[in-house]
Amino acid sequence: MGGDVTMDELVIVGKIVNTHGLKGEVKILPHSDFLYERFNEGNRLYILHQNQTIEVKVKSFRMHKNLPLVVFDGYDNINLIEKYKQCDILGEKNTEYLDEGEYYYSDIIGCRVIDKQRGCIGEITSIIETLAHDILVVKTTKGEIKIPYVDAFILEVNMEEKIFYVQLIKGMYDDED
Repeated sequence: MGGDVTMDELVIVGKIVNTHGLKGEVKILPHSDFLYERFNEGNRLYILHQNQTIEVKVKSFRMHKNLPLVVFDGYDNINLIEKYKQCDILGEKNTEYLDEGEYYYSDIIGCRVIDKQRGCIGEITSIIETLAHDILVVKTTKGEIKIPYVDAFILEVNMEEKIFYVQLIKGMYDDED
């Protein structure tokens, strides 16, 4: 990997879904809310290709039909960039982009979930994005449950200990009161 960045310091910010034109421009399906910060000219990103990271620098960025179009320095020809179609784009985790109480999905995955009444009920395995709010998918000994990421259920988050304290209602986990 280029530079002094480790995989733990990176987060997926998008995926190259196609090329656009002949001058190396790529369409990116974003996985970040911070498009203008992430894809700003001169920014350093990484293409994940065959389990290797390739450091790239953004040469140009523009929006087209609600998708970012990006050209990377040294890849200003379709023949140079085409092999990276369907590859993830990684960027450095930057907490400046997050408001208080916001976390990167990659930091949430693997957190333990502790219910106020039941104790530890499982571990967060994924997150589902909806228009209303995110939903935490939790693997438990009884199977998989889904917990809306809203204040009514999420009492406290302790990222240092990787714990989500929750209060579930009847029927979410079991039939107990």
